Amino acid sequence: MRLVGCQKVCSSAVVGVRHGGSITWLEKVKGRERRDALTGFVRGGATGKLPKVLRSLVVRKRADQLRG
Repeated sequence: MRLVGCQKVCSSAVVGVRHGGSITWLEKVKGRERRDALTGFVRGGATGKLPKVLRSLVVRKRADQLRG
């Protein structure tokens, strides 16, 4: 885990996950179902497809980018 500065995608809780060699940003990660899905995905090594409940949360404009 690494804390980073503002990524300019925030409207609520935001998480960046290394997935398939790139960074996938997820927004609005709130609620138990979403948090549990994210926890399971990360604990599994972030391999394979994102869980269905998380797919709609992907911030496509920031895909694989990290602001300094």
